[in-house]
Amino acid sequence: MELCEPLTFKGREGSGHPAGRNSYSDTTLANFNRDTNKFAITYMLWGRYLYNPDTGAEVHHRYFRQTFGPSGPALEAALASSSRILPLITTAWLPSASNHSFWPELYSPISILPPTGKPLYSDSPAPHNVGSVSPLDPQLFSTIDQHAKDLVSDTKNARYSPGEVIEWLKRWFVHQLNHSWSRAPTEAPVCSRQRSSRLWKTSSFSTGWGFTMRIFFAQPSSIRSTRRLAILRQQHSRSPRIVRLATLGPFWLNGRTRSTPPILAYGDIAVRRGHWADRLPAIDNDVAAVEKYFAGQPVRQTSATKAIRRTTKASPRPVVAVDHAAPAAFTPGSDLRLTLAAKAPVTGSTLWYRHVNQAERWLTVPMEKSGNVHSGSIPGSYTNSPYPLQYYFEIRTADAAVLHPAFNATLSNQPYYAVMSVR
Repeated sequence: MELCEPLTFKGREGSGHPAGRNSYSDTTLANFNRDTNKFAITYMLWGRYLYNPDTGAEVHHRYFRQTFGPSGPALEAALASSSRILPLITTAWLPSASNHSFWPELYSPISILPPTGKPLYSDSPAPHNVGSVSPLDPQLFSTIDQHAKDLVSDTKNARYSPGEVIEWLKRWFVHQLNHSWSRAPTEAPVCSRQRSSRLWKTSSFSTGWGFTMRIFFAQPSSIRSTRRLAILRQQHSRSPRIVRLATLGPFWLNGRTRSTPPILAYGDIAVRRGHWADRLPAIDNDVAAVEKYFAGQPVRQTSATKAIRRTTKASPRPVVAVDHAAPAAFTPGSDLRLTLAAKAPVTGSTLWYRHVNQAERWLTVPMEKSGNVHSGSIPGSYTNSPYPLQYYFEIRTADAAVLHPAFNATLSNQPYYAVMSVR
């Protein structure tokens, strides 16, 4: 795991100025004795859980109660949901792996259609448009373009789709709207120290910005609209029922404009400095280019119509019940045989495996079926390694394709099995 400390870019590449590296229009919010005070919650959680991942939740429950009084639980619940948004977006859709270039909180939009000039992020896959952007984890998540192809051909893909990402973001947002987020900003915190009150305000601001990112990336913007447009482009047609694109100006600027100075920066080039208002012309130009492109396409009924109709329905991921007991350890140089028992008719299953080494590719082997038991082996030539092993299963039925183990409702579990070698 690599952690990027919150103050990594402070004072670098033009981010410093006479008033300090303050990202708030209300300068009193940055009037901390130490810059690290703003990130007290982050440091507390990192310190506790990196030292002991099994630390009980009561540790941070107590911190929020003591620091923010009766309002603490509401703020904690809001941060719990909003803090999941950015990791999910970047895991499922990451235009650049460089945190020195890609700044999702101050996003420099890439085009929906393939760019004609130099791409904004050179490490994104060709043709460098929104639909072709790779997930940070392409093994478990599907691209927008691939998802569009699956919808057109009605192919069952076991990977998590952009549609599922949209539903996760929506679910977290609605939960917070109905439970804690609607209360957190309005309840005055009972704080005996000025620093706690200031930390409350900055944390509430960060929570609000997390939900603004959710609205921009999941609603009529990057993921949702691009998915529909990718379907139409693949069918070389346009639909008379296509949802009109929007610039999202109100969402882009709401609250964030009033709360921040005219220029935010941690570098000299455009993707590392500016303001949300600076991004609107690029969005407007992109919308105009898309409208021009589709204006020249015929209006006709194709398989795109059915595919687009599928995007309007939230389809929960199917559940295929299976039993699997992970081995306690493996012996280097010996085959590692793995089995699973399916409780429903399974037409096929695949074993995916890899050393716990991200420099390596995942390998795959079809599993053999005997009754309701499926088995496959990781060969001894591969287990003969100093690395632990990780693996998961892809399972197919007549009308579904799923992964096992699957993500839980909060995406907080490990979506694979890990096995250490015998000692």
